[in-house]
Amino acid sequence: GLDVSKDAVQGAIKNYGNHFKSGDFLPEAFSEKYSDIFMWDVIEHLDKPSDYFKKIHNLLNDDGRVYLTTGDIGSLISKFQGKSWRMIHPPTHLFYFSKKTITTFLENHGFKVVEIEYPSIYRSICVIYYSLFILKNKRSSTIHNRIFKLINPKWFIPFNTFDIMFVTAIKK
Repeated sequence: GLDVSKDAVQGAIKNYGNHFKSGDFLPEAFSEKYSDIFMWDVIEHLDKPSDYFKKIHNLLNDDGRVYLTTGDIGSLISKFQGKSWRMIHPPTHLFYFSKKTITTFLENHGFKVVEIEYPSIYRSICVIYYSLFILKNKRSSTIHNRIFKLINPKWFIPFNTFDIMFVTAIKK
């Protein structure tokens, strides 16, 4: 694995072994081809996604696959929430994709999308409660703060807002 965050890499090494390093993908030299490349919540942060996907295409075997996750700006919830959609947060998110635009982007870079899914994500009940009842509440509610403190931080539930795409594409 390669990541620009040294802290993330240290955490990965600690938890999963010495298979990770910190670095910048574009100038990084690679000596081999790969069967799969994974990009979890990355593409929306890239200032030059085309440059990354040109390099990814060159790094993959002939039948190599790229897997990525990103928000779906064409989703029902993003359309409903507009500029308030939780995935709209410049300057960290530079690009926004829909099913159509991510498919077009990948096809233009030598990939064929084979699947786009909307998986459930396990969300912390604490975070959900905090977001709904405390975060944007201009008046702090004593009752909500007390309830929040009673919620076990280890409680998670599967939740799907159908606005996060999991894309699988194969090199053409």
